[in-house]
Amino acid sequence: MVYRVKHIHAMKKKVLLMAALIYGGSFYAQQIPNAGFEDWHSFFTSQAPDYWTGTNQLVIAGASPGIEPSIDAHSGQYAALFSTVVMSLPGNETYFPSLLYINSEAETDDDGMPFTHRPDSMVAWVKYFPNGQNQFLIRADLLKYDPSTQENSIIGTAGIAGISMGNTYTRISFPFDYASTEIPDTLTLMIASSVLEPTLDGTLLYVDDIEFIYTSTAGISENNHLFTISPNPATDFINIKSTATIESIEIVDLNGKIVLTIQDPMAHSEMSISELNAGVFICRVTTFEGLIYQEKIIKQ
Repeated sequence: MVYRVKHIHAMKKKVLLMAALIYGGSFYAQQIPNAGFEDWHSFFTSQAPDYWTGTNQLVIAGASPGIEPSIDAHSGQYAALFSTVVMSLPGNETYFPSLLYINSEAETDDDGMPFTHRPDSMVAWVKYFPNGQNQFLIRADLLKYDPSTQENSIIGTAGIAGISMGNTYTRISFPFDYASTEIPDTLTLMIASSVLEPTLDGTLLYVDDIEFIYTSTAGISENNHLFTISPNPATDFINIKSTATIESIEIVDLNGKIVLTIQDPMAHSEMSISELNAGVFICRVTTFEGLIYQEKIIKQ
């Protein structure tokens, strides 16, 4: 099979990135480059996704690629297919999980990219076929460099460990938890095919269409007081108040499955959650203006 390879001049990418940062503001919500894994370049005997680096580097030492373009995509031409990395040694085979990290340029192997916004949550479309009791991991960290300590501090984190997703793509959504009100300067993003049993061969992970979700303020504040959800934690009911007109309210589990929904609710709505099992969920509020607000809730 022949894959389409796209080479883009590094200087052009830098210019576009600088323009995006300069004109960010409320008109531009920063997203991840090549988040749909459409663009790939040749790397030794394998293909590597533009703006990402990872365990494909091990092909130099004779390992299997671990990450390849797949035409089994959620949208577009390709998704990223993660498999267990196999490295053959004399009389032995060693297995590694396949890992992928975001880069700042199309064909480099640095870790992280410039990023100056505060998303509310991250969304990805995933299919997962684990061997054994394995889980995949997607984690994003928003960082800010402190010149006084010469270290990066964590501004916010979003992450999810997922289990078997079946034969069709599943939308997973998970919120950012912010430890600071500061604006970050760097995004790091990692995807791992296995976190529990990387020594097991046969695990397959498909990832496509990663996206950050913002509120109307482009993530500068979490909700700008447009929405309130209470009580939290809750046992039987939650109350959702909004100064905007709400189109729908959804309760989503941590695997991205919608477990409850209300269409065309009032600006002040009471939603029963008594039938849900105890645990952590995401309450997602969508307005008719297209604004999306998400908040983590705890069902007791």
